[in-house]
Amino acid sequence: MNKGGKDCYGLEFNVNNNNNNKCDDLMKSFKNMGETKSDTYRMSRYDSFPEHPPEDEFCDDDEDDESVECVTMVPGSQRNPKEEAKIRKQKEKEAKKKRKQLVKECKKKAKDIEKEYKKKEKERQKKEKERMKKIKEYEKKKLKQEKQCKKERDKCEKEKE
Repeated sequence: MNKGGKDCYGLEFNVNNNNNNKCDDLMKSFKNMGETKSDTYRMSRYDSFPEHPPEDEFCDDDEDDESVECVTMVPGSQRNPKEEAKIRKQKEKEAKKKRKQLVKECKKKAKDIEKEYKKKEKERQKKEKERMKKIKEYEKKKLKQEKQCKKERDKCEKEKE
């Protein structure tokens, strides 16, 4: 499928799905404008563009259902170094404040986690203590039963003799 047309500045363009060499298309469009290669290389980033392109240069293909918009590059406002420095300092100040707040929140969370850990550790130690107590009680009962059984066995043996 081959679509083409002119953009806002009168440059012709082709959209080819099979064509991967965009440089050639760009050079062809510059040649179509009547410029030489040396003219194209002399353009600098400070070259300005008209603020509003004439209405007859507005891109619109009647054949396509999709509308194509042109974006006109307009020089930006003048840079104000003092204002930029002021804005930068303000942003740095806000970032520092945000970092400080995050550190504060992290410390609070760490404290809460530590508190929770200590609480769980205390509960674990308490459970372990109770378990050991139960084991000791069981061992005492078992020892007592063994003594009782031994007494009964001895008693039975004496009776047999």
